[in-house]
Amino acid sequence: MFSTQIVAGILWAIGTMALQGTAPTGLGLSPSLMLLTNLCLALLIPVSLLALRWIAGVPWRAALTVSRPFSWGRVLRSALIVLLVIALALGAALLASPDLRAAGTVQIGASTLPLVLIALLTTPLQAAGEEVMFRGTLLPLLGSWIRRRPLGAIILGTALSTVLFGLVHGATDPWLALYYTGFGLCGALLAIATGGIEASIAFHVGNNMVFMLFAALTVGDGGIVIDRSAEGGAGGPWVLGILGLDLLVVAVLAVLGRRRTRRELRGREGEQPATSA
Repeated sequence: MFSTQIVAGILWAIGTMALQGTAPTGLGLSPSLMLLTNLCLALLIPVSLLALRWIAGVPWRAALTVSRPFSWGRVLRSALIVLLVIALALGAALLASPDLRAAGTVQIGASTLPLVLIALLTTPLQAAGEEVMFRGTLLPLLGSWIRRRPLGAIILGTALSTVLFGLVHGATDPWLALYYTGFGLCGALLAIATGGIEASIAFHVGNNMVFMLFAALTVGDGGIVIDRSAEGGAGGPWVLGILGLDLLVVAVLAVLGRRRTRRELRGREGEQPATSA
């Protein structure tokens, strides 16, 4: 996860210097750096699935679902719900907060269109990569350390994978550290409640898509700056409101996902041919 991004960052800096004749300047994710970062995170999908197969001897499909086949329809339906809820919440926040409206003023510049296109095309891959790694692979792997107590396995896998998810985002701002950890917990709860990672992928994609597009439309000619430091981090008490919204989305997706899973299982049981005596 880290090594590919480090190598890509070094190559990006060398390429930028070769093309521009000077070292990269400015803060934040430029379109080219954002593209490389997202593609590196997308590599977590094949790496996690192959490692699961080679090291643990577990079929790669086990990282995607538990009791039923993986469904792209579930992903799309869940993503639409997430996008709708988050977009409505963001719109309400813009109406209620003059400061947020000022910070969120649309600024069309040279970076706008490339950032929007890269967000639309690669953010789903980046989010799916993190979900396959943390919820599809690490959660059950860590839970398998407790083999005879299913509840203990669920608690251990959820706790450790959630803490790891929070830590790898490198936020020293305590509010942002809380947000990333809480977001990881939401993804884990979705995976457990629905018996697969379709809903957690959709949850992650929808969240990242809305906020990356919002950022892309407000940076003008610059790059997307994500400051997670303790000194200048953008966190604050507003994080609690976002986490509350995330938990609401999780509850809706979990209920809908469990209902659909039960219907699918009943349907498959009804389709099984009766055996002769």
